[in-house]
Amino acid sequence: MNRDFHGLRSLLPGKAAWLIPALVLLLSACATHKTPDEVVLAPSLTGLVQIETLTESNDNGLLRVKITGRNMIDRVLTMDYQFDWLDKDGQMVDSVLSRKTRFTADRLRYFTIDGIAPSADVVSYRLYIDERAR
Repeated sequence: MNRDFHGLRSLLPGKAAWLIPALVLLLSACATHKTPDEVVLAPSLTGLVQIETLTESNDNGLLRVKITGRNMIDRVLTMDYQFDWLDKDGQMVDSVLSRKTRFTADRLRYFTIDGIAPSADVVSYRLYIDERAR
């Protein structure tokens, strides 16, 4: 038994060069992906949807938001999203555009949500994404 342990130990120094990079790669692949603070995912979507990118730009004086997400499971997801547009005081800016919008995300595919603020008073937002009942 001691001989087998010694034999295993003698293998590790030569093989350890690949072990550390392999562990780093494995752990980074399993790392939790942080959803941006502006995006509120329904608890039922945890592990099912991942937000990949969030970009903000100025479109003729209006805040424009584009989010790319990914359906992480092997079934189509039907969801709703809704933007709450906020002014400099954190108050909601009323708009007919602030309503739930249904969309689907194909299985294991990327999806995009694009929104443009209803007025130049908007400086911030929250985006809510909920799963629709099947």
